[in-house]
Amino acid sequence: MHTVGRSVTLGRGTDPQENAIPPSATNLARGESARAFVHSLNILVKYVRLYGFAHKRTEAQFHTAWKELQSGLPSTGEAGFLLGVSGSTLLLDGIPLETGQAERTFAQLLTAAGLASIHFSPKVSQDDFAQLVRAFATSGSKAQDIAQQIKRSLAEIPSKSIKINEVKFIATDPETGEVSVAAQIAAQTLGPEF
Repeated sequence: MHTVGRSVTLGRGTDPQENAIPPSATNLARGESARAFVHSLNILVKYVRLYGFAHKRTEAQFHTAWKELQSGLPSTGEAGFLLGVSGSTLLLDGIPLETGQAERTFAQLLTAAGLASIHFSPKVSQDDFAQLVRAFATSGSKAQDIAQQIKRSLAEIPSKSIKINEVKFIATDPETGEVSVAAQIAAQTLGPEF
């Protein structure tokens, strides 16, 4: 039996570092749409707080944010998009978005409220979206109030087209160092990297 070895060179072959694969036009467009959507959503929440939901400016901003949400959703499949947060960084499907101060403030609001992400399914309706906006706008300034109001509002949406994921911490006894049964179950479920 005779073995023939083959060598495959990726890239130009002379540069030890490979060129980065450029993101597809679709991913770039979704990222732009998501940035525009987050910016519009942030403005919309402020308008609802200032003017109410029935004001002309609020209605125009609602339609703008709705169009941007629709353009950010994938045109096929059931995936939707996941707007996540890590510190003051917004994430679209786990990929950091370049954002301005208004978007970073929105990310900090989500973080303070203990919300890790908001998932928008392709089946989200204008009524579902309006429910989420009202929850943000009527929740007051305390982060805990925001999380509770959003949970209550989203529980009323029968289609479950908008879902939130919360950050949960599991307490342990610092004196004994014992890990509770709940923490053990969580560790088994999440895997060894947690």
